[in-house]
Amino acid sequence: MKTAIDNPIAVMKNGEVTFEQMSNRAIKKKGTVGDSVEYVLYSAGHYVGSTSGIKIGGETFGTNQIGLNIVVYDQDKDIVLDEVNLRKSMKQSEIHGMWMRNI
Repeated sequence: MKTAIDNPIAVMKNGEVTFEQMSNRAIKKKGTVGDSVEYVLYSAGHYVGSTSGIKIGGETFGTNQIGLNIVVYDQDKDIVLDEVNLRKSMKQSEIHGMWMRNI
C-alpha cells in the first residue's frame, strides 16, 4: 500500500521504466548510463532522514529537495539535458513555466 511517506526511485531509458522501487525505508540504486557513466539514486523520506539525490558521473543533482526530482541525461552526448524538482504544492502554471524555460 502506498502512503505519503513512501520514497520512490525509478530509472527510465528510451521511455521505458527499467527499474522502479518504492519503500518507507531509505533506498539506493546504483548503475551505469551507457557503457561507463556511473549513477547513484537515493531517497529517504521524513521518517528516515529526509535526504535525497541523484548523482551522475560524480556530479550531484536535486540534493535534498522535497518532491519529485528528475534528471534527463543524453547518453549519446554524455551530458545532462535538464533537471527539475516538482512539488505537490506547485501550481500548474509554475510547472509549465519551468519546462518552457528549459526548452
